[in-house]
Amino acid sequence: MSYRWMISERVLLSILVVVLTSISLPGEEKSRVWTSSDGRTLTGVLKEKGDGWVKIEIKRKIHQVKLEKLSKKDREYIKNLVIYKPLEVKVRLESYKDSGLDKDIKTVILELTNVPKETEYYCLLVWISALKSSGTIGIKSVVESFLNSDCVEKYEAGFYNNRKVGEAYRGYALRLFDPEGKIVAERVSSNAYTKYLDQARARFKPEPKIPKEEKKK
Repeated sequence: MSYRWMISERVLLSILVVVLTSISLPGEEKSRVWTSSDGRTLTGVLKEKGDGWVKIEIKRKIHQVKLEKLSKKDREYIKNLVIYKPLEVKVRLESYKDSGLDKDIKTVILELTNVPKETEYYCLLVWISALKSSGTIGIKSVVESFLNSDCVEKYEAGFYNNRKVGEAYRGYALRLFDPEGKIVAERVSSNAYTKYLDQARARFKPEPKIPKEEKKK
């Protein structure tokens, strides 16, 4: 083990009680009291586990500790624990010209990583264009899809290059919802286009569950 990790272990095990203030994301472990093999205690958040070691966050710093340094109770707790990493959402735009069809082809590429098992996300994508005849900006098309695993999805749309007719590309807006209808991610080519996500006619978008107390009101 490197000298750096030896220092981290000594610092970690020498702390009797540490008050940790943090915001836990969905699926992450919450702050808990840990006990060392010699009976000392500390408070921290388990961030990662490996073969014979764990990483615990204390005051926004990550410390790696050997399992043998923790109590038997903590080792049993870790043994059967599954740690879910936070969902990662990446979006990028690619484009090319189709000279045969006289179109600008735009592709939004959505990449999801760390999708929890048995969880299905709903994606709403809106393409924004301007009518060349009038210059009016609005929704060209709406795309809906459901995603339940790590993936790379591509959404394509074509915009005519003709100067007098057709539609010119202006941008896109994308939202990702969890099964409960909550927004978990939003990506737009311009903040001005966020409003079109609210205006889009989405047929399959999950609706947020209303608490029973609010329904009675």
